Amino acid sequence: MRCFFRPAPSWEQEEWFAERLASAPSGRSTSGMMVPRRLSLSMTAAIISLVLLPACTGAHRPGRLSGKPVPATTTTVPGISPHSIVVGTHQPITGSGAPGGDEVSPATAAFFSYVNARGGVFGRTIVDKVADDASGPSQASDAIRHLVLDEGVFAILNGLGTATHAAVEAFLNAEKVPDLFAGSGCTCWNNPSFPWTTGWQPDYTIEGKVLGTFVTQYLKAHSAVTRVAYVYENDTLGNQGVSGLDQEIDPSTVATRQSYQSATGSIADATPVVSSLESSGAQVVVVFADAQLTAITLEAAADASYHPLFVVDSAGSDPNTLTALLSTYGAGGRSAYGPGASPQTIETGIVSDAYLPVPADTSNPWIGLFKRIHDEYIPNLDFDTNVIYGMAVGYTFYALLEAAGPDPTRSGVMATLGTANLDGPGLTPFAFSPSSHQGMTGAQIVTDSAGVLEPSGPVYVTGDRGGVSVYTGTSPGPPPSLSTS
Repeated sequence: MRCFFRPAPSWEQEEWFAERLASAPSGRSTSGMMVPRRLSLSMTAAIISLVLLPACTGAHRPGRLSGKPVPATTTTVPGISPHSIVVGTHQPITGSGAPGGDEVSPATAAFFSYVNARGGVFGRTIVDKVADDASGPSQASDAIRHLVLDEGVFAILNGLGTATHAAVEAFLNAEKVPDLFAGSGCTCWNNPSFPWTTGWQPDYTIEGKVLGTFVTQYLKAHSAVTRVAYVYENDTLGNQGVSGLDQEIDPSTVATRQSYQSATGSIADATPVVSSLESSGAQVVVVFADAQLTAITLEAAADASYHPLFVVDSAGSDPNTLTALLSTYGAGGRSAYGPGASPQTIETGIVSDAYLPVPADTSNPWIGLFKRIHDEYIPNLDFDTNVIYGMAVGYTFYALLEAAGPDPTRSGVMATLGTANLDGPGLTPFAFSPSSHQGMTGAQIVTDSAGVLEPSGPVYVTGDRGGVSVYTGTSPGPPPSLSTS
């Protein structure tokens, strides 16, 4: 079950929504703002109405799982009743983080709907209250205070974005509200000073080390390739990613380092960056940025007929998100690389990393489960890495509640996190322990083949410091209780 709200929208916000619904095509940018993409007009209208007005969707259906009785006792834990458990989150439904980010909460909600239809967790349905933070820290702070103080949620789940979530971390810890699976790769989520906050995905330093390992091996295998360049956004994502790259890449090979000072940009902003890359002679360009900054870099490079090997972090490499953005920024239909090249041509050959199974891996049982949920609950969304991410977060929360038992408490859930040895669809293990709230420990090298991510290298594991090694373990499949149709 999912509830959307956002605090008291201004008339400018209401006008913005109305204008975009009436005039803007999906994926297009008007007045510098991004419209939620890949949703049908009817679905977009439905979500916007839910964001603007307090409302809940979904209804409890009789459970089909055995061994999940409704608790007989009445609990006084915030957000817990005999029949439901209420969690909240802030998400970038609009704003600079919306491309790709606007898919996460619908995917998580779809997973919860699937679980609820099968009896929930010990007879309780999961109710997920989603607030649009418009990609702004102050909006996130207002939303989280409302969810905790007025709505009385049990926990905050996967608040998306480093800057937005950093704005609420201290408040949640002061209130002793479980702040579970923060939605970014910031190393800051594993901080003993904030014991109620946890990470989930590999942190950006780990991702940088994984991608840096690939680049170093690529240079060794291609003796004619000697120059590397970095492009990064000058914030936590970019700076922590670069710190990981620098641990694995010989600094003498880095010809130039170019940074974007804002999380948003235009082709005009990217043109001098790409000119510097080309002038440096870089044959490999590592991009540590979100999807918007990645897209403008790729488009400017295509316009300049500059075609190095692009290596892009996971946050900026979802093919469907890039395709929509490249179309927005002027990509055309030509199959030859250069000005007017098609998005698929521009994307082909991009190397990235994935910490979850990729959508095209239909032999993976998690992909089979998530695709079935997608087709039943959110068929109008692309089945892409953002959807898989949202469902995987939902599963981890479900597994944590199962491990916490039929009478969960806030402190009990946090204690369980450190001892339950949680697993799931992630390609590498979590680092959760009584002394660690770090998330996954590595990722796999993947390559974009005309808009389809394909595994193309080993799975690596590492930490923020120390060596990088090949991971030979495997992830367990979904539990039978969820696998049955």
